[in-house]
Amino acid sequence: AIGEAAENDTIKLKPGTLTGYGNYDINPQKDLVIMGVGGADSVTIDVNASVNNRHYGFHLYDYTYTSLEIKGVTIVNAISPDGSGGAIKIQSAGTVEIEDCVIGSGNKAASGAGIFIESTNVDISGTTIKGNTAPMTAGYFSGNVYGVGLFINNSSSNTVNITNCVIRGNSGTASGSQNDLFGGGFHVSGSSSTTNFINTIIYNNELSRSGASSNWWSYGAGGSVDNGAQVYFVHTNILNNNAENTSSASDGRGGALWLDGQNGTSVYFLNSIIWGNTASTSDASEQMFASENSTSIEMNYSDAQVAISGTGNLNEDPTFTDAVNNDFSLSAASGLIGAG
Repeated sequence: AIGEAAENDTIKLKPGTLTGYGNYDINPQKDLVIMGVGGADSVTIDVNASVNNRHYGFHLYDYTYTSLEIKGVTIVNAISPDGSGGAIKIQSAGTVEIEDCVIGSGNKAASGAGIFIESTNVDISGTTIKGNTAPMTAGYFSGNVYGVGLFINNSSSNTVNITNCVIRGNSGTASGSQNDLFGGGFHVSGSSSTTNFINTIIYNNELSRSGASSNWWSYGAGGSVDNGAQVYFVHTNILNNNAENTSSASDGRGGALWLDGQNGTSVYFLNSIIWGNTASTSDASEQMFASENSTSIEMNYSDAQVAISGTGNLNEDPTFTDAVNNDFSLSAASGLIGAG
């Protein structure tokens, strides 16, 4: 269907599971709307990759899109051929939209097992990125892990917007003298690039390593930011993420975020909640944020598990309705209601 479609056509995928030839390594090289009829609950692209037969779901490259849309599909069981990018890999591809999708579970890569973005403007909305893994202990990939669920490496001319999304249950694992881990939920890099998280929740992501002496790292279970990236969190909650090193507790840092200030990295929070994040380090502040090289952190009208200076900030239990069952709406007893 993609080969026969004209520029700016809409391709409607019928309900069911699509697998086999034509349903992996998809790169239309024309502007299209590719949408699932009935939405992500009805249409699944099962890449059905294996260790010896690795494929992406979509691999968008070698073409400058102006309005490609992927809408209303679930993508599962991709395994990165090169360690970077699983379900959707996007490289120097102009402008791409991902809307109302479910990315996971079963996608595997060292970086961006869910979505990998490089030098491209991308709008991601209404999408859940869940259950993607970087299983370094299984020998799938070499090198370090960066952003299991979502990886972004852009330049100053690129912007990524993540709006009304969920990033949850993504995990990186390593053991022995292999692989540092950065960013369970996401990783953002790139000098002066802009990434906006808006009305998004990032929770229950995990980095875990064992069986090595010190100086092998698990940093930033919720996410990591480095190399001059500018990241904005607006009405965005980072909750219950865990960075763990069972062999060297001090090397499990940044339950919520790991931040490296080199090249002017900055993060900004407004009307957001950072709570319940954990790390194996004994440093209480690094249960939330671990930072190097004087990262700029600005926070206003937000609630954090470690007190942060700023206008209107709080340091109190948000009292969610049912956090055990992942209902993170504020209960009637919450002191945050009307506070920000």
